[in-house]
Amino acid sequence: MSPNFRRVIIQRSAKLLDLCMMGASFLAALAIASGTNTVLSFAEVLAIRIQIFNLIFFVAFGLVCAATFASCGFYVSHRLSHWRRRVREISLAVTFITGLLLVLRAPLEFHFASNRFLIAFWLLNFGSLLGTRIIGQQLLYLMRLRGRNLRSIVIVGEGSDAAALAERVEKEPELAYRVVRIIDAKEI
Repeated sequence: MSPNFRRVIIQRSAKLLDLCMMGASFLAALAIASGTNTVLSFAEVLAIRIQIFNLIFFVAFGLVCAATFASCGFYVSHRLSHWRRRVREISLAVTFITGLLLVLRAPLEFHFASNRFLIAFWLLNFGSLLGTRIIGQQLLYLMRLRGRNLRSIVIVGEGSDAAALAERVEKEPELAYRVVRIIDAKEI
């Protein structure tokens, strides 16, 4: 399997996981906001009438969420970025999505979108997205410790400076670089 194909599969899986987390947060916030702690049986779930408008809304909402996640930078490389950047991206995306529900609740008569629902949705969505990012980062770190998911680099420098840089890069697995070669700039 080529590295590019693997990257595409991982990226699509991350997008699907993010949408699943958003959907789970939505359903959990509905349960919290309704105040009922009962679980519906499978027969009761099948008996629920699904309106076409609700189905169209949920699909459109999922597409808006996917576009928001992508535009906030969820799927670009964070190999060398600080964790505060990821928290800011998640916060921005979740706030936009929650704000969209807040704005649309009056014109579209979303009775479910109470203030309690919106707060629970924001907290659950933020927590689940941040949690998946932390778990994913730790899994990548463990893979990199075992020599997987590394980028090969060539260092061009002079003598001991280039060797020191190569040693530093090799000692920090979170950078995820493998030094393939050191080229002495004096020889060029």
